[in-house]
Amino acid sequence: MENKFTWLPFYKELSDWLLGKQNSQPELISKLKEIGITGFRDGTEKGKEITLQEIDPFTFLSYLNKFHSDERRVEILQDLRHKLHFRCPEPTDVSGIPTIHPMKVHLFPHKSTRNKYDINVLWELFGQVKEGKVDERLFQTALNIKSVGKGKLSIVLFYVNPEKYVPLDSNTSSYLRSKKLGYTYDSFASYNELSEKIVKTLGKRPWEISYEAYNYTPESDSSSIGSIRTLFEKLEDELEDDMDYHIFYRGQSDKSFGLIPSIYREKFLAQL
Repeated sequence: MENKFTWLPFYKELSDWLLGKQNSQPELISKLKEIGITGFRDGTEKGKEITLQEIDPFTFLSYLNKFHSDERRVEILQDLRHKLHFRCPEPTDVSGIPTIHPMKVHLFPHKSTRNKYDINVLWELFGQVKEGKVDERLFQTALNIKSVGKGKLSIVLFYVNPEKYVPLDSNTSSYLRSKKLGYTYDSFASYNELSEKIVKTLGKRPWEISYEAYNYTPESDSSSIGSIRTLFEKLEDELEDDMDYHIFYRGQSDKSFGLIPSIYREKFLAQL
Protein backbone atom coordinates (compact mmCIF):
# COMPACT_ATOMS: atom_id res chain seq x y z
CA MET A 1 0.00 0.00 0.00
CA GLU A 2 1.27 3.45 -0.90
CA ASN A 3 2.64 5.42 2.04
CA LYS A 4 0.83 8.68 2.69
CA PHE A 5 1.75 11.79 4.65
CA THR A 6 5.50 11.10 4.48
CA TRP A 7 5.95 14.87 4.06
CA LEU A 8 4.99 15.66 7.67
CA PRO A 9 8.47 15.25 9.25
CA PHE A 10 10.03 17.25 6.41
CA TYR A 11 7.61 20.16 6.84
CA LYS A 12 8.27 20.18 10.59
CA GLU A 13 12.03 20.35 10.08
CA LEU A 14 11.65 22.93 7.32
CA SER A 15 9.49 25.28 9.40
CA ASP A 16 11.96 24.97 12.29
CA TRP A 17 14.79 25.87 9.90
CA LEU A 18 12.90 28.89 8.58
CA LEU A 19 12.59 30.36 12.08
CA GLY A 20 16.14 31.66 12.01
CA LYS A 21 16.11 33.01 8.45
CA GLN A 22 14.44 36.42 8.69
CA ASN A 23 17.78 38.16 8.13
CA SER A 24 18.72 35.77 5.31
CA GLN A 25 15.89 36.38 2.86
CA PRO A 26 18.07 36.49 -0.29
CA GLU A 27 19.40 33.08 0.76
CA LEU A 28 15.85 31.71 0.90
CA ILE A 29 15.15 32.93 -2.62
CA SER A 30 18.44 31.42 -3.81
CA LYS A 31 17.54 28.05 -2.30
CA LEU A 32 14.27 28.06 -4.22
CA LYS A 33 16.08 28.91 -7.44
CA GLU A 34 18.62 26.14 -6.85
CA ILE A 35 15.87 23.52 -6.85
CA GLY A 36 14.46 24.77 -10.14
CA ILE A 37 11.69 27.10 -8.99
CA THR A 38 11.13 30.25 -11.05
CA GLY A 39 8.86 33.29 -10.98
CA PHE A 40 10.54 35.79 -8.67
CA ARG A 41 9.09 39.01 -10.02
CA ASP A 42 8.33 41.89 -7.68
CA GLY A 43 6.43 44.06 -10.12
CA THR A 44 7.88 46.72 -12.41
CA GLU A 45 9.41 50.16 -12.04
CA LYS A 46 9.66 52.60 -14.94
CA GLY A 47 8.84 49.76 -17.29
CA LYS A 48 11.59 47.50 -15.96
CA GLU A 49 10.97 44.25 -14.13
CA ILE A 50 11.95 44.18 -10.45
CA THR A 51 13.54 40.98 -9.14
CA LEU A 52 12.29 39.76 -5.77
CA GLN A 53 14.82 40.45 -3.00
CA GLU A 54 12.75 39.83 0.13
CA ILE A 55 10.41 37.06 1.17
CA ASP A 56 8.43 35.80 4.15
CA PRO A 57 8.34 32.16 5.33
CA PHE A 58 4.71 31.61 4.31
CA THR A 59 5.50 32.68 0.76
CA PHE A 60 8.58 30.44 0.77
CA LEU A 61 6.35 27.47 1.59
CA SER A 62 3.82 28.58 -1.02
CA TYR A 63 6.48 28.45 -3.75
CA LEU A 64 6.89 24.74 -2.99
CA ASN A 65 3.21 24.20 -3.74
CA LYS A 66 2.53 26.27 -6.84
CA PHE A 67 2.79 23.19 -9.05
CA HIS A 68 -0.27 21.04 -9.74
CA SER A 69 1.82 17.95 -10.45
CA ASP A 70 2.29 15.88 -7.29
CA GLU A 71 5.37 14.28 -8.83
CA ARG A 72 6.94 17.70 -9.33
CA ARG A 73 6.14 18.77 -5.78
CA VAL A 74 7.65 15.58 -4.35
CA GLU A 75 10.77 16.11 -6.45
CA ILE A 76 11.08 19.66 -5.10
CA LEU A 77 10.80 18.52 -1.49
CA GLN A 78 13.40 15.82 -2.04
CA ASP A 79 15.81 18.25 -3.71
CA LEU A 80 15.35 20.79 -0.92
CA ARG A 81 15.90 18.16 1.76
CA HIS A 82 19.16 17.23 0.07
CA LYS A 83 20.25 20.89 -0.26
CA LEU A 84 19.53 21.62 3.40
CA HIS A 85 21.00 18.34 4.71
CA PHE A 86 17.89 17.57 6.75
CA ARG A 87 17.83 14.50 8.97
CA CYS A 88 14.17 13.63 8.44
CA PRO A 89 13.19 10.69 6.20
CA GLU A 90 12.84 11.50 2.52
CA PRO A 91 9.29 12.57 1.65
CA THR A 92 7.72 10.47 -1.08
CA ASP A 93 4.26 12.02 -1.30
CA VAL A 94 2.35 15.28 -0.86
CA SER A 95 -1.02 13.76 0.04
CA GLY A 96 -3.26 16.32 1.67
CA ILE A 97 -1.11 19.39 0.94
CA PRO A 98 -3.20 22.03 -0.87
CA THR A 99 -1.63 23.75 -3.85
CA ILE A 100 -1.39 27.52 -4.28
CA HIS A 101 -2.47 29.29 -7.46
CA PRO A 102 0.82 29.90 -9.35
CA MET A 103 -0.17 33.53 -9.98
CA LYS A 104 -0.94 34.13 -6.29
CA VAL A 105 2.08 32.70 -4.51
CA HIS A 106 3.10 35.88 -2.67
CA LEU A 107 1.41 36.88 0.57
CA PHE A 108 2.31 40.49 -0.16
CA PRO A 109 1.73 42.89 -3.07
CA HIS A 110 4.38 44.10 -5.49
CA LYS A 111 7.11 46.39 -4.21
CA SER A 112 5.54 49.54 -5.65
CA THR A 113 2.38 49.12 -3.55
CA ARG A 114 3.77 47.15 -0.61
CA ASN A 115 3.71 48.56 2.90
CA LYS A 116 7.26 48.55 4.24
CA TYR A 117 6.15 46.52 7.27
CA ASP A 118 4.14 43.85 5.42
CA ILE A 119 6.88 41.24 5.22
CA ASN A 120 8.01 41.87 8.80
CA VAL A 121 4.42 41.33 9.96
CA LEU A 122 4.35 37.97 8.21
CA TRP A 123 7.65 36.94 9.79
CA GLU A 124 6.36 37.90 13.22
CA LEU A 125 3.13 35.96 12.69
CA PHE A 126 5.13 32.94 11.56
CA GLY A 127 7.14 33.04 14.78
CA GLN A 128 3.98 33.27 16.87
CA VAL A 129 2.37 30.36 15.01
CA LYS A 130 5.46 28.25 15.69
CA GLU A 131 5.36 29.28 19.35
CA GLY A 132 1.64 28.56 19.61
CA LYS A 133 0.73 32.02 20.88
CA VAL A 134 -0.85 34.20 18.20
CA ASP A 135 -1.72 37.82 18.94
CA GLU A 136 -5.14 38.74 17.56
CA ARG A 137 -4.13 42.23 16.48
CA LEU A 138 -1.10 40.92 14.59
CA PHE A 139 -3.25 38.25 12.93
CA GLN A 140 -5.72 40.89 11.73
CA THR A 141 -2.87 43.05 10.46
CA ALA A 142 -1.55 40.11 8.43
CA LEU A 143 -5.02 39.26 7.18
CA ASN A 144 -5.45 42.83 5.93
CA ILE A 145 -2.28 42.72 3.83
CA LYS A 146 -3.13 42.86 0.14
CA SER A 147 -2.72 39.41 -1.45
CA VAL A 148 -3.42 37.46 1.75
CA GLY A 149 -7.11 36.56 2.14
CA LYS A 150 -8.71 34.14 4.59
CA GLY A 151 -8.42 31.06 2.41
CA LYS A 152 -4.76 31.57 1.60
CA LEU A 153 -3.84 32.42 5.19
CA SER A 154 -5.47 29.22 6.46
CA ILE A 155 -3.52 27.22 3.87
CA VAL A 156 -0.14 28.60 4.91
CA LEU A 157 -0.96 28.13 8.59
CA PHE A 158 -1.58 24.49 7.71
CA TYR A 159 1.82 24.35 5.98
CA VAL A 160 3.46 25.55 9.20
CA ASN A 161 1.42 23.46 11.64
CA PRO A 162 -0.59 20.69 9.94
CA GLU A 163 -1.14 19.09 13.35
CA LYS A 164 -3.38 21.98 14.39
CA TYR A 165 -4.80 24.03 11.53
CA VAL A 166 -7.31 23.01 8.86
CA PRO A 167 -6.72 24.55 5.40
CA LEU A 168 -9.82 26.25 4.02
CA ASP A 169 -9.01 25.96 0.33
CA SER A 170 -11.86 25.51 -2.15
CA ASN A 171 -11.77 21.70 -1.97
CA THR A 172 -11.86 21.59 1.81
CA SER A 173 -14.51 24.30 2.02
CA SER A 174 -16.80 22.32 -0.31
CA TYR A 175 -16.15 19.18 1.69
CA LEU A 176 -16.91 20.92 5.00
CA ARG A 177 -20.05 22.43 3.52
CA SER A 178 -21.23 18.92 2.63
CA LYS A 179 -20.69 17.95 6.27
CA LYS A 180 -22.74 20.94 7.46
CA LEU A 181 -19.62 22.47 9.04
CA GLY A 182 -18.40 26.06 8.94
CA TYR A 183 -15.63 27.02 6.53
CA THR A 184 -14.88 30.70 7.15
CA TYR A 185 -13.75 32.90 10.04
CA ASP A 186 -13.39 36.52 11.15
CA SER A 187 -10.51 36.35 13.64
CA PHE A 188 -7.71 34.09 14.78
CA ALA A 189 -9.81 32.98 17.74
CA SER A 190 -12.69 31.96 15.46
CA TYR A 191 -10.33 30.21 13.02
CA ASN A 192 -8.63 28.32 15.83
CA GLU A 193 -12.01 27.34 17.27
CA LEU A 194 -13.24 26.30 13.82
CA SER A 195 -10.19 24.08 13.25
CA GLU A 196 -10.68 22.40 16.62
CA LYS A 197 -14.38 21.82 15.93
CA ILE A 198 -13.72 20.33 12.50
CA VAL A 199 -11.07 17.96 13.83
CA LYS A 200 -13.26 16.89 16.75
CA THR A 201 -16.43 16.45 14.69
CA LEU A 202 -14.80 14.47 11.88
CA GLY A 203 -12.44 12.55 14.15
CA LYS A 204 -9.52 13.05 11.78
CA ARG A 205 -6.29 15.04 11.70
CA PRO A 206 -6.13 18.19 9.55
CA TRP A 207 -4.00 16.54 6.86
CA GLU A 208 -6.39 13.59 6.66
CA ILE A 209 -9.31 15.98 6.28
CA SER A 210 -7.48 17.87 3.54
CA TYR A 211 -6.69 14.61 1.74
CA GLU A 212 -10.30 13.42 1.93
CA ALA A 213 -11.50 16.82 0.73
CA TYR A 214 -9.22 16.65 -2.31
CA ASN A 215 -10.72 13.27 -3.25
CA TYR A 216 -14.29 14.26 -2.39
CA THR A 217 -16.81 14.23 -5.23
CA PRO A 218 -19.83 16.49 -4.61
CA GLU A 219 -23.26 14.99 -5.17
CA SER A 220 -24.04 17.84 -7.55
CA ASP A 221 -21.60 19.57 -9.87
CA SER A 222 -23.77 22.66 -10.01
CA SER A 223 -22.06 26.03 -9.55
CA SER A 224 -25.31 27.64 -8.48
CA ILE A 225 -24.97 29.84 -5.41
CA GLY A 226 -27.99 30.39 -3.25
CA SER A 227 -27.21 33.54 -1.29
CA ILE A 228 -25.22 36.76 -1.41
CA ARG A 229 -23.20 35.64 1.62
CA THR A 230 -22.18 32.36 -0.03
CA LEU A 231 -21.38 34.27 -3.21
CA PHE A 232 -18.89 36.53 -1.48
CA GLU A 233 -17.37 33.64 0.44
CA LYS A 234 -16.72 31.93 -2.90
CA LEU A 235 -15.27 35.09 -4.41
CA GLU A 236 -13.13 35.99 -1.42
CA ASP A 237 -9.89 34.47 -2.62
CA GLU A 238 -10.42 36.00 -6.06
CA LEU A 239 -10.77 39.43 -4.44
CA GLU A 240 -7.71 39.14 -2.22
CA ASP A 241 -5.82 41.73 -4.27
CA ASP A 242 -8.17 44.39 -2.86
CA MET A 243 -9.11 45.78 -6.27
CA ASP A 244 -12.56 47.16 -6.99
CA TYR A 245 -15.01 44.69 -8.48
CA HIS A 246 -18.59 45.21 -9.62
CA ILE A 247 -21.01 42.31 -9.42
CA PHE A 248 -24.16 42.11 -11.51
CA TYR A 249 -27.23 39.94 -10.92
CA ARG A 250 -29.06 38.89 -14.08
CA GLY A 251 -32.38 38.44 -12.32
CA GLN A 252 -33.01 34.73 -12.69
CA SER A 253 -36.41 33.74 -11.37
CA ASP A 254 -34.88 31.15 -9.04
CA LYS A 255 -32.84 33.89 -7.28
CA SER A 256 -29.66 31.84 -7.67
CA PHE A 257 -26.24 33.12 -8.59
CA GLY A 258 -23.59 31.50 -10.74
CA LEU A 259 -19.89 32.11 -11.22
CA ILE A 260 -18.51 32.64 -14.69
CA PRO A 261 -14.92 31.58 -15.41
CA SER A 262 -12.34 33.63 -13.52
CA ILE A 263 -10.78 34.76 -16.80
CA TYR A 264 -13.56 37.36 -16.94
CA ARG A 265 -13.11 38.46 -13.35
CA GLU A 266 -10.99 41.52 -14.07
CA LYS A 267 -11.81 44.64 -12.07
CA PHE A 268 -15.39 45.60 -12.96
CA LEU A 269 -15.94 42.77 -15.44
CA ALA A 270 -17.17 40.21 -12.91
CA GLN A 271 -20.70 39.51 -14.06
CA LEU A 272 -23.13 37.11 -12.47
